Amino acid sequence: MRESKSFSSKKDLITYYNNLFKSADNILVRNIRAQYLGINVFSINNNAFKDFPISDNEYAIKFLEFLENKLEKVYDEMAKDIYTRRAIFNVDDWMFDENMPSCFNTFHFVYRSNCVNLIVYLRSSDFASKFINDISISIELLRIVSAEIYMPLGELIVFQGDFHNVI
Repeated sequence: MRESKSFSSKKDLITYYNNLFKSADNILVRNIRAQYLGINVFSINNNAFKDFPISDNEYAIKFLEFLENKLEKVYDEMAKDIYTRRAIFNVDDWMFDENMPSCFNTFHFVYRSNCVNLIVYLRSSDFASKFINDISISIELLRIVSAEIYMPLGELIVFQGDFHNVI
C-alpha cells in the first residue's frame, strides 16, 4: 500500500496524480490502455472543499439525491452517540446509471477531533472521467450530514481499491 497523502487544494491533488501517472517508473504498472496504482489512500482538508462544486454536474446531483435517502440511518446513529462507529451505509445499487456505474462501496461518517469526517471506500476510480465526480459527491454528502447534525466539517478520507487513468 502506498503512503497516505493529504491535500489542501484541488490543484495540489490533480497535480500530484497527474505527475504520478506520468512517471511510469516502477511505482506504476503499465497496461496497453491505462496506468494503474494499487490501493490508494488520501485525505482532503475541508479548506479545499470549495474547489469541488457539484452545481453544474447533472450526474453528481442525481446520484446525491439517490444517496440522500440512505442518510436517515446515519442521522439516527449519530443522534444516539456522536462518537458512534455505526454511522455507515453501503451502496448496493452500483448501477445507479447504466452509462456511468458507481464505484462507491461504503460511506462511513465519524465524529473525531470535534468534526464530522467522512471515510469513503471506492472499488475503483478513473482519474480522467470520474475522479472529480467521486470527490465532489463525497464532499457534498459530508456537507449535508454536517449541516443536519450541526457539527463542523472535518476531512474526507478516501480508500480506492484501484485507481486508473485511461490513456
